[in-house]
Amino acid sequence: MKIFIIHCKYQKKGGEDVIFSTEVNLLKQDQEVAFYEIQNSTGFWGLLQYVFMVCNVYQANKILKKIELFKPDVVHIHNLHFAIGPWVIRTIKRKLNLPIVKTINNFRFLCPSATFLIKNKLDISSLNQTFPTQAIWKKAYKNSFLLTFWLAFNNWFHGMIKTWDMVDKYIVNNAFSKSLFSKNKTGFPTNNIVIKQNGIEDFGVS
Repeated sequence: MKIFIIHCKYQKKGGEDVIFSTEVNLLKQDQEVAFYEIQNSTGFWGLLQYVFMVCNVYQANKILKKIELFKPDVVHIHNLHFAIGPWVIRTIKRKLNLPIVKTINNFRFLCPSATFLIKNKLDISSLNQTFPTQAIWKKAYKNSFLLTFWLAFNNWFHGMIKTWDMVDKYIVNNAFSKSLFSKNKTGFPTNNIVIKQNGIEDFGVS
């Protein structure tokens, strides 16, 4: 099988970046793999990435060209926030109609904080809202009203235009995560979520 993997790296390397690189290495052992990886920037360029997150046509078309050259059987997306954005899902589906799998390693689709922690307190109000008004007023993302609003708008907007429904399968790594996504009222699709635990490389230790 030929697999094309997409990932947006965080400014500081974290768990999702490790999961991405580990999975690429594991898949390379018995599959044909190509990938597109980009770094979230800081400063002015980081702000531009954030602003254009909702409709980043440039990144979507750039990735599309690489996919067309590779001709994969499936596209596997890890992180899209912030330098790539969800528009790539629409572009791939509409132009190539390839199967798309999306791994979810946090709760950013359900709450702008990504962890349900706002100012170090548990806040699950977003689960019961179609638009996370309370999280926005509480400045859930980087203690900023504007940044939180734009992130929430991005997720809500792509829910409204059915971008998330274009993904064929969502992967979460445990039953607790699946239960949260399955009960959400944000409009995020709930009927195509499966559980796959994170893999690790075999270091030959018995």
